[in-house]
Amino acid sequence: SLIPDLRKRSKSNTLLWTFLRDPTSRFISHFYHTKVSKKGYNEHRIVKAAKEARGDFMYDYTQLFLPTDMQFFESRSRRKSRKYVDEQDTVHGWDAVHGWSVTNSMIQNVLDQYDFIGLVERFHESLVVMKILWNLNYGDLLYMSAKESGGYDYLCNKIIKSNVSERGQLFFESKQWKSKVKGDEMFYAAVNRTLDLTIDQVIGKEVFDKELFAYNSLLQRAQDRCMPSTIFPCDKYGQKIDKTNCYNRDEGCGYECLDDFYARENL
Repeated sequence: SLIPDLRKRSKSNTLLWTFLRDPTSRFISHFYHTKVSKKGYNEHRIVKAAKEARGDFMYDYTQLFLPTDMQFFESRSRRKSRKYVDEQDTVHGWDAVHGWSVTNSMIQNVLDQYDFIGLVERFHESLVVMKILWNLNYGDLLYMSAKESGGYDYLCNKIIKSNVSERGQLFFESKQWKSKVKGDEMFYAAVNRTLDLTIDQVIGKEVFDKELFAYNSLLQRAQDRCMPSTIFPCDKYGQKIDKTNCYNRDEGCGYECLDDFYARENL
């Protein structure tokens, strides 16, 4: 992980940013992708998995003083990294059974460590805010979506659409689950408020709405143009394709076409 090194970053010479997802949606998506799609788990095991899952995952994961290996954060006991964490416990409020007792001041401390945090549920809005704040161009924000329900990941595992049962839905609405993700929900709400305040008070709603409309229109044209020539790691039958036009795995696919499209738009 690069996170331990980021503690030493020069804030004047770097930009540190990330995205959060609604904690319940994040868990469901993670379960379906890593357990159902990849390992063939029965979908009904989601409640058992949720009961055993780490609480306040996103808050932990964005900490700059902790390792960020996925197994570390998904582990129920964290035994593999216990020695490292023991040194942090008394200072950072970690409880091995219940997780963090997350407070507003702890969340603000994380927000202060990052230059920007966006939301998956407000993905395009977040990108446009980044563009305006950091003086980017629209070409920096163009992308082709590599992971869609019914499609395949870069290992050609079929991406199964989540379909949570009524029992599962009831559990995710329960006090037990809400208590487990309380810190993450506080964190998510804080980022959501920050986005709203930035749009309303820093950028201006009218300016932002125009930029968002322009971006959505440009992105749609770019994706329509580039989809036929984009080569993802797997074909529509789930067969591996050796030569793609992606930066890495299924990231940045179709970048040459997107770059060419944006250059022609700005002639």
